[in-house]
Amino acid sequence: MSSIETAAQDLPALIKKAEALIERGQNILSPENETAVHSLLESAASAMKKLDAAATNLDPLLVGAENTVAGVGRLSAHLDGVVEDNREDIRAALRNFREATLHADKLLDQLNKIAAENRRPVRQFAEGSLPDLAALIIDARITVNKATAVLDNLQRNPVRFILEIR
Repeated sequence: MSSIETAAQDLPALIKKAEALIERGQNILSPENETAVHSLLESAASAMKKLDAAATNLDPLLVGAENTVAGVGRLSAHLDGVVEDNREDIRAALRNFREATLHADKLLDQLNKIAAENRRPVRQFAEGSLPDLAALIIDARITVNKATAVLDNLQRNPVRFILEIR
């Protein structure tokens, strides 16, 4: 009897929960939600059709990618063979390259040493002797130009030159 009484006391709360559950079910199945769900399903179907069409377009691309990967594999195997066949030549070339870089380093060291040793004399020449040399070159040009003019006059009129000397 007490179980029946307890159940009778809980019955109104259970009925309210059942009514709320039914109301939520009705809200979920409302015309607006039904339209939204229908629209969602149509969009999903359309997307699936587009994906299916895109998948058929991807088939040639996938085949091309597989061919490319296979080609790269063949190329890699070929290069492995070439490297294996020419291993000693490659090693010799690397040794020669190392030796060349060592010689180049030595040459650069020597050039740096020469530049360091001659820095002061070059500066002295540039600051002191170079202006004198430039002046000497200018004077030599003037003298050569005058001598050229005299020779031109002598060539044009040799008699006049002979008579003027006396």
